[in-house]
Amino acid sequence: MNIRKKLTLASLMMILLPIAVSVLLCVMVFFFHGSENLNRLEELYDNDNGLLNVQTILYNYQNQILTYEPVEEIIEAETGTTESSDAWENWDDDDWDDDDEEENSVDYKALLQEEIRRQNSAFGGVVRELTNIGYYYEIYYDHIVLASDLPEDAAVKITDIAGEGYEKLASFAVADGKSSAVKRSYILEEGTLSILAYCENYVGSSSSSQVIRDILSILGLFVAVLVVSIVISIFILTRWLSSGMKKSLNQLSEGVRQVQDGNLSYRIGSKKKDELGKACQEFDEMTEYLENSVREREKYEEAKKQLLAGISHDLRTPLTSIKAYVEGLRDGIANTEEKKRRYYDAIKTRTEDLAELIDNLSLFSRFDRGEYHYSMERIDFGEFVNSFFKEHEIEFKNNQLSLVKTVWEKGNLFIQGDWKQLKRVLGNLIDNTIKYREKPKSVVTAAMYTADDRLYLELSDDGPGVPEEERNKIFDAFFRGDKARQNPGNGSGLGLSIVKEIMKGHGGSIRAEEGVGGKGLKFVMEFPLDRETNKAGGKINDRNW
Repeated sequence: MNIRKKLTLASLMMILLPIAVSVLLCVMVFFFHGSENLNRLEELYDNDNGLLNVQTILYNYQNQILTYEPVEEIIEAETGTTESSDAWENWDDDDWDDDDEEENSVDYKALLQEEIRRQNSAFGGVVRELTNIGYYYEIYYDHIVLASDLPEDAAVKITDIAGEGYEKLASFAVADGKSSAVKRSYILEEGTLSILAYCENYVGSSSSSQVIRDILSILGLFVAVLVVSIVISIFILTRWLSSGMKKSLNQLSEGVRQVQDGNLSYRIGSKKKDELGKACQEFDEMTEYLENSVREREKYEEAKKQLLAGISHDLRTPLTSIKAYVEGLRDGIANTEEKKRRYYDAIKTRTEDLAELIDNLSLFSRFDRGEYHYSMERIDFGEFVNSFFKEHEIEFKNNQLSLVKTVWEKGNLFIQGDWKQLKRVLGNLIDNTIKYREKPKSVVTAAMYTADDRLYLELSDDGPGVPEEERNKIFDAFFRGDKARQNPGNGSGLGLSIVKEIMKGHGGSIRAEEGVGGKGLKFVMEFPLDRETNKAGGKINDRNW
């Protein structure tokens, strides 16, 4: 995770974590204490609006109530005997029984039920809606109660909030901290119809203030917890971010100190995927590059020393020989024509060796500096190799060198190459075989094949070979193996170095391996094929030249 993603995650955590903690705490507080306050608040809301709701209900049914026409028996009960009036006023469903029916001349309960059924559209709706909002009710015509479910102590409580003589009031809507009451009267033709609504669980203003304070205390707790959680989350996340960054920065600082002290092998080895981890990895790559550069420079300096030593040696040897022969001629040691001729031939040979060495040094220097310009052309490599071997056939015979083809892929095997320098490559490899062989006769085995758009040419000899630890060094300038050092006159030590540079210039490579059957030395040359022009054919096996 990179630093940007870490910062984004940290920002989200700084927001979400405190909110989650605060919500969790508030849920717990609500579970144990807040639900009670919310219920009280709900009651407050319902009852505060109850007075308005009751008045709304009575207003909505006003037109229907004004059409109320009481039966004659109810009117007579109002103006009749006290016994009848008392029985009507004190009527209750639970208190009514069959004996009362027999003692009274009028079945008031039946009349009332009939009246309620007749007026159901008005009274039934009023009763239902008042009951739904938690109010008791009483409906009476003048002083005759038509329907009521008021509690026994309702009259006392209504008196407390509405005052003495509330029965004479036509309309009112009153409340205190404990109860509320609403009365509405309707003037009819024969009398007055009144409806009284009463609620005994009214939450007053003082209670509402307490509820609000309790709720605000919960909100205050929420805010406090939220702030504390934000501070804690910022501290934790900052520590988390800084610890990772600090570790990487300390590692980089230690790495710089190690490099300053010359320890280029020091590696941080960070596995982190963020920017600082990438910086640590790039630091390791840099130190590795520096270490390799220093190693290559040291190798180059050593090679330069060897080069200078090799040049000095290879120049001194023929010059010393030339000097000796010249002194022999001067001092009259060569006192016969035959000796003089031998001395002159020796001087000529050594001079030619010097010229060859100088030419090789000049050519190697141009290759090494990248200043040599190849004359590239499209070459049929199979035809080129056959032509080279045929051209040097007599030279090979004189040196008792036999050439054998084992695998020889035929066809138009084209490469882009410099004809002159490719001849130098083959010539130097053959010369290397002749110079370092241990027996007068030798055999060179050749194989040519293609694979993966690459052309391969292998030349194997039956000579003494080269130890494995020296095979990669034989292409270094002026390098001579232990056996070569025994014969310092064999070559300048630049032949294989030039071969390697020429192969690089052709986009190819060369390597030394153990010869066929574990004997001798095998050179494997690799060239890129010219893809647009090459069409490989079949193979020829075990064909002698």
